[in-house]
Amino acid sequence: MLYNFDIMKIYYFIKKWRITLLFILISILLVLLSNNLYSGNNGVKFLTKREVCKLLTENSDKYYDTFNENDLLVRSVKSKSEYVKKIKNSCYDFSREEKEILKKCANSVKLRLSKTQINLGPGFDNIKASKIPIIFGCMTGNEYEGGLPHTRYPAIILYSGQVTSMSALDVEKLIIHEVTHLYQKMYPNDLKKYLNENHFEIIKQRRGNDNVRANPDIDSYIYRNQINNQAYEYIYNPFPGSIGDVIRSNKEHPFEEMAHKMENIIT
Repeated sequence: MLYNFDIMKIYYFIKKWRITLLFILISILLVLLSNNLYSGNNGVKFLTKREVCKLLTENSDKYYDTFNENDLLVRSVKSKSEYVKKIKNSCYDFSREEKEILKKCANSVKLRLSKTQINLGPGFDNIKASKIPIIFGCMTGNEYEGGLPHTRYPAIILYSGQVTSMSALDVEKLIIHEVTHLYQKMYPNDLKKYLNENHFEIIKQRRGNDNVRANPDIDSYIYRNQINNQAYEYIYNPFPGSIGDVIRSNKEHPFEEMAHKMENIIT
């Protein structure tokens, strides 16, 4: 009898407060849906300000170790440690609008990759590329890398206000470009096949006195195309004033050329 009495109490409680309970349940579901949408799902994730700052200051990919004197000069610092300290102020969070744009475009890119036959030879597998988790990190201003988008594995680094001023097609091109760089970092054996298939050979390992611009999306070598004998390198102009102050008579690097090709193929 006590058991039945408890059930009746619960029944009358629910009946009396059903509207309030329904409201609470809907609110919980909306919060969960929002968290799922903006923290990332379907292989799309957004780093928090703290997370992106940790990624960039830890420098686990040793990117800052590749800086030459002009790389430091154009970043207005005297040392790698000064640069790391400086960029902490540029770490940022994406806005809700930016997350919505990036999530939609990233999922569109994943779908295109999974359904498009990529004609880049044996060095690129579109199915493997479509399964790469897309992780975005946000920075603000131009203090960090001159405001240029790039990857710092495993994240794609973009800038506050960047995608809101772009068309959806241009955002997709940007994402596929950076996903290609992630692919290069994840599948080095595939990348070697691509380089061989496209007739690239290593000239030398890049050193500080070569005055070649640092880039987190290239390796430590200078390449030449065996067909036209063209060297791929961006060399700083004398007394450069910015990261973009380079001699552009040559192409920068085979990795960048591959990413540009993907922009046109997939979009």
